[in-house]
Amino acid sequence: RTGGEAEKEPAPAAEKPAEELPPLTRATLPQWLARAEEGDTEALYQVADYGIEHHTSSPAECREYFERAARQGHPRAWNSLGYYYESGEIPCPQGEDPQRLAFACYQNAAELGNPVAMSNLAACYFYGDGVEQDAEQAVFWREKQSIAAMEAGDLSYCEAAGLSFYYGTDTPKSISKALLCYQRLGKMGREGGWRRDLRLAEYAW
Repeated sequence: RTGGEAEKEPAPAAEKPAEELPPLTRATLPQWLARAEEGDTEALYQVADYGIEHHTSSPAECREYFERAARQGHPRAWNSLGYYYESGEIPCPQGEDPQRLAFACYQNAAELGNPVAMSNLAACYFYGDGVEQDAEQAVFWREKQSIAAMEAGDLSYCEAAGLSFYYGTDTPKSISKALLCYQRLGKMGREGGWRRDLRLAEYAW
């Protein structure tokens, strides 16, 4: 036994911030792979994406990297995994249906706020790919895509949602909902060809 105040334990050393990696190329790939093996979420995603595009990793290895990033909450990893399952560029686990698996991946990414995945999810519901056909859900996710894209400052996917509603592609046609998407573009300061469609939409509505 000892009397008096207990000695204070030394404060733990602050973690050193991870060194910023150079742009990912074939030459710098080993650095990115090392960071990915440490469990860095973004590195896992980038290595998988680079590997599938440039054939520097096998499809099975890319799937592992995408899955690891996705499990850590990386929305683009979930979306990419779904896309490559659907395209057949990454093999599905044995016995799994590619469309159903892709739908589940898009759903995970969409629920994490990814507007690209919301677009894919809307199309799945519209065509019944991997899920029962549901026009209401297609509309719901297309609207979510427009709002999420606006909040993220993503002009292209906000505009894409408006075009989908206006022309009825991958989504039930709705002039009123197209108008809402175009109005969101206006709030983002978008100039260009969408104004012609807006005038036509207002006339048709």
